[in-house]
Order: sequence, then C-alpha cells, then structure tokens
Amino acid sequence: MKACLVVYDIPSKAKCKLPGSVFRPIGIRINLSCWVVPHQLVPWDYLEEIRGYGATTEVVRFDEDEAKKIRNLAHDALRKEISDIYDSFATSLKRAETWVPAAEAGVDPEEKRELKVKIILQKAKRHLRYAQEAALAFDLLADVEELLKGRKEAIAAEYDAFFAKAQSVTAVAVKKARKKKD
Repeated sequence: MKACLVVYDIPSKAKCKLPGSVFRPIGIRINLSCWVVPHQLVPWDYLEEIRGYGATTEVVRFDEDEAKKIRNLAHDALRKEISDIYDSFATSLKRAETWVPAAEAGVDPEEKRELKVKIILQKAKRHLRYAQEAALAFDLLADVEELLKGRKEAIAAEYDAFFAKAQSVTAVAVKKARKKKD
C-alpha cells in the first residue's frame, strides 16, 4: 500500500471547505490536522484550494517498507474514530434530552427537538459511512466490520429509545393536563 501523510494548517479565519468533509471518506485521522491517505486518493485540488486561503500543506510519502506499520496505525486510528463517533452521538443525544429550544412563534419546541435529534443521527450515520469508506481505502473493512455493525446498531437503538421515551413523556403530560381540566 502506498500511503501519504497529509498535514495542513489552515488560518482560523479562512472560509474554505472544512477538511474533515474532504478527508474522512478517504483517510484516517491521526490528529487534528494530520491524515494518512492512500497515495492515489490525495486530494491535490483541495490542498491547492486551501493554500489559496493562506494554509500551509505538506504531503509526505511513506516508504513502502513501512506498509505494515502504516496499516497498523490506520487500523488503530480507525477503531478509535468509530468509537468516538458513537461516543459523540451518545453525548449529543443525552444533551438533547434536556435541551430546551428557544421559543419561536409558530414553532413547536418538541418538533424542534426532534429535528435536532434527527440531525445528530444523520451526522453519526454520515461519519460511520465515511469510516467505512476509509476502511475500504486501506483494505481494513474486514478488521472493523463487526465494530461498525455494532456501533450502527447501538446508535439505531438509542435513537429509537429516545423517541419512545419522548412519546411516553408526552403521553403522561397529556394525561396530567386532562386530569387538571376535569
């Protein structure tokens, strides 16, 4: 496997496309601004674009003799990324339980909360899909397939439980309101 280390530093005020959206489907994040990417997938056009915004970039090819080390590095980073995606989802979902949407005329706060939770779910699914694509790029899918499957199932179960709980809370509130009315 021919791989490269891609390192960048983008000025904080630059208004360019976020790197994660470019690199997640093709690479493995090592740290905030450092990715390992198969050589044939290096996004040269994107790197040129962000240099136009004042970014600095470096692409370093790994020696092919280091392929096993790179694969192991990518494997470990990918497993961590998949776990982090789930942890981020779970944390965001827990926050959504207590989040009180700002009052807006004509907007139901519960509908607003439901929308927020759906966006949280979409982000988690998208990031898991990117992790799966990166695993394919590094020929690691077989190594992380069970973890991916488990995290997808856990996310789906927590999402369903969130809405089941929300419906239960709403039903109790309706019953209480009816009792007060009677």
